Amino acid sequence: MANELRTEIAMRSQLGEISDVIERLRSDPEVLSRICGREAAFIIAMREALANSITHGNRHDGFKKVYVQYACEPDNSLSILIRMRETDLIRTMCRYRRIWEKIPDGEFTL
Repeated sequence: MANELRTEIAMRSQLGEISDVIERLRSDPEVLSRICGREAAFIIAMREALANSITHGNRHDGFKKVYVQYACEPDNSLSILIRMRETDLIRTMCRYRRIWEKIPDGEFTL
C-alpha cells in the first residue's frame, strides 16, 4: 500500500455502522472487481475485523472512531487497513487474492 491511492472511511465505533461501511466498500467498482466470486468471504472478514475493532479495541465507545483505509493495487489485489485511531493500527491487514493464508506481521491473504 505504499504508492497506491488510498481511500479512507471513518465510522463511529458502533456495531450498527458495519453494514454501511461494507456497502460503501462494495459500491466501489474497483473493489467489487477484486472481490468478484469471493464476496461472502470478503463480507465475513470485514464484519469480523470491524466488530473486533469496535468490541475489543474501542470497547463499544460510540465517541471513538474506526478508520478503514483501502487501496486497489496494480497487481489486482485489494489492501485494507483498519485502525482504531488515526495513529493506532489494528493487528490485521487484509490483502484479498485467491485463498486465505497467514503471512508475517498479521497480514492475511484471500
